[in-house]
Amino acid sequence: MSPTSPVRQSPGSGDSSTPVLCLAHHADFVCCHSGACCTSGWPIHVETGRLAALRDAVGSGRLAFTLDADAATSPFFEPADLPAGAGAILRTRGGGACAFYERNGGVCAIQRDLGHDALPAACQHFPRRCLVEPDRVAVSLSHYCPTVARLAFGPAIPPRIVAAPPSLVGHVPLEGLDARDALPPLVRPGLLTDLTGYRTWERVVIEILTMPHSPEAALAEISAFTERVRAWMPRDGALCEAVERAGPRGGRSPAEIGRTVDEGRRASRLADDCEIVCDSVPPGIETTRAPDRLDAADARWVADAWPHFSQPLRHFLAAHAFGSWCAYHGMGLRTVVRSLEVALALVRVEAARFCAAAERPLHEPLLIEAMRAADLLLVHLADPKALAARLSDAER
Repeated sequence: MSPTSPVRQSPGSGDSSTPVLCLAHHADFVCCHSGACCTSGWPIHVETGRLAALRDAVGSGRLAFTLDADAATSPFFEPADLPAGAGAILRTRGGGACAFYERNGGVCAIQRDLGHDALPAACQHFPRRCLVEPDRVAVSLSHYCPTVARLAFGPAIPPRIVAAPPSLVGHVPLEGLDARDALPPLVRPGLLTDLTGYRTWERVVIEILTMPHSPEAALAEISAFTERVRAWMPRDGALCEAVERAGPRGGRSPAEIGRTVDEGRRASRLADDCEIVCDSVPPGIETTRAPDRLDAADARWVADAWPHFSQPLRHFLAAHAFGSWCAYHGMGLRTVVRSLEVALALVRVEAARFCAAAERPLHEPLLIEAMRAADLLLVHLADPKALAARLSDAER
């Protein structure tokens, strides 16, 4: 999770008996030192306890840093509005590289010279995005990390929910949205789920995303399934049983569903969805709006190749469905479904942008860049509460 997230982070790994879960295709994640997080330009807060050790290492010459010639002499910046627990922000060079990132070797000097535990918590935690609930910690991963984005294109491992291995979570302090004392998500405005019922709904959504459909067909099936769940009333019995009864029913063929959704999702709708996310970014953070002539770029470079990437796109959607913060910030299950629609739309907008710039049809490297750009905006720049408030219009 980016340090720019406005949601306060809270420890989620204090109780060793609490299950820590992830998606199966994320379980093998290992940092490959791509440098994406080290060169993003976002502010990296350093905890007060770690700051003293870093200052000492810099002062003794054990830790080197690099800044632009006209920059300050210290790699630490101490603005007046630091959040609680933070002692400073790491300075960056032109282009957004952290003062401790060594471009030639592609390594972090702090990690190399002082060890992993000396890193700021945000650096240790990225690209994990956690939801801390009373009885589990759900760990999803951000596709802004190119290593995570490539996992979506790997072997066809179904995106089911599994126990997170120690290689993914055993060496980092798990932090994220702390929902341990929150009410469970809403079915619809005015009606709460219970955690068992919500988890059943989440599981079925992810099961739908394992089916060999187009991502648009999968979202159409998820939407229809969710509408059946939204009709539930407490007098109907347990929510989890109602969710199981409402499970995917098929009906129309995937091709028919896909055609319907594609027809309804013209470039204007894609651009509108992009605007919703951009408008949820706090003031002062630069964003890139949908490109001009999006319809022409999509038709020329993306539309024909898009169906060939159904699996990685469904894996991308599963990462947004699992441990969704929008479920707690939004006003119902429709809002969560809407967040998935917007996530897919944003990938397609970015795919058109990257393909037009490269003047070539969509292929894997360009789709990876589109996923990265989409999650930079969705996960790291947009205010999750503001975005959920906008998406909650779907409940009406």
